[in-house]
Amino acid sequence: MGNNRILLTHCPCEISAHERDGSSGLTSIGTQQLRQRDIWGLISGFIVLLIALCLFGGLGWGAASLAAVLGAACLLAYARTVDAERDRAAPLQHTVDPIDRHASIQKAQRDLVLALSQPALIVKDNQITAFNSSAGALFSLNIDTVPPVASLRHPRLLGGISDVRQRGESSACEIVPARHPGQSWSAHITALTDHQAQPDILIVLTDLAPVRRAERARADFLANASHELRTPLTSISGFVETMQGVAKDDKDAWPRFIDIIAEQASHMRGLISDLLSLSRIELGSHEVPDTIIDLRQTLPECLEAMGHLAKRQKIKVSVQWPENTEEAANSMAVIGAESEIKQVVQNLVGNAIKYSPEGGEISVSAGRLDPEQPPFMARSWEGASRAVLVSSPAGDEKDGTIWFSVRDRGVGISPEHLPRLGERFFRVDDSRGGPVEGTGLGLAIVKHIMAHHHGGLAVESRLGEGALFTVWFKAAPPDR
Repeated sequence: MGNNRILLTHCPCEISAHERDGSSGLTSIGTQQLRQRDIWGLISGFIVLLIALCLFGGLGWGAASLAAVLGAACLLAYARTVDAERDRAAPLQHTVDPIDRHASIQKAQRDLVLALSQPALIVKDNQITAFNSSAGALFSLNIDTVPPVASLRHPRLLGGISDVRQRGESSACEIVPARHPGQSWSAHITALTDHQAQPDILIVLTDLAPVRRAERARADFLANASHELRTPLTSISGFVETMQGVAKDDKDAWPRFIDIIAEQASHMRGLISDLLSLSRIELGSHEVPDTIIDLRQTLPECLEAMGHLAKRQKIKVSVQWPENTEEAANSMAVIGAESEIKQVVQNLVGNAIKYSPEGGEISVSAGRLDPEQPPFMARSWEGASRAVLVSSPAGDEKDGTIWFSVRDRGVGISPEHLPRLGERFFRVDDSRGGPVEGTGLGLAIVKHIMAHHHGGLAVESRLGEGALFTVWFKAAPPDR
């Protein structure tokens, strides 16, 4: 019966008056309509005959008047007969309506259970009269029998059902299914029918795992953010107290203290800026980007803006584009938000600079994949460990995919750390050559931006040879 299998009990129903009498109701209506047509035909023919007799002298006008009065009396008697039959049919109609309405309610209840993707059940008396496949799997219900309510095997849930029966008010409780001890569900229990000693009861369950994960993520985020802000703030406060205390008269040491304070303040500004960027991206995640961005223009602008960081560490940045043809020059357009795409480039290049040795080299590559080409992002660095951080589709059959990658020649990243890249405040400094300045939010921002653009993000690395980050976007349609 498919994914939404449902068990429905078959209970005896009342038989309507029409069903008891066979087609008598229809026969009565048909006879009534036939009688009406016959009487009107006789009256019309009778009146025409009277007029004809009067015109040709076969009947006087007085006799014709008398005949017309008699015809009107017949018509009045017919009308009263019709009204009497209608009055007799009215009680029959009233006895049919409640039965039809009860059947409609039962069908609506069953359809409701089938339509829900969440586990859902309907309870009547002490039996489960309907449940979908999700509820059957959760409580291990047998679809070939009518399971009793006791088969739910959870005291809180059974107690909630009892409370709804007694008070008629909705109830809710949190349960852990006996066969799934690692799960937690919220059960909402509602009476579907009023003014009954044993009402139909609907139970809908909601998985609390996403809520629990969100709560843990929020708690972890607040703890990490507090820690990251507290560290530079403590350093600043310590040096200020030193300058006000034991080093008050040591003017020669002040420039070094001031440099440290300025460095820590800069770190705090960067952290706050990244937190605000991350919050802004999350708040705007429902807005679909719709601007055409030419990566041939955006990438060089970002690299030029970060040139001073590369020069400081004497790092060479090389850029490799597709074949320099007119067609390739016009094929690097994507649909996105320009400020967010620039953040992706700056964060990836900034990370590559931070983790590259002095005098090293960073390679930036870009290209386009047509729909018929296999996605090279599946594995582009032979022998490297790999993790996909955002697994959105790489374009569609119509428009293709635009990608770019950033590779450094640092110490690389340990394979066990790759899946956690993109988590807020997660750092792998120990596996990449020791402590490195940063907020720990750069890759988290990249990850959220790529998810917002329905793109992809993957990382590959070999220890001792560096790391390669690749992102990809859906290509802009040619007509835009």
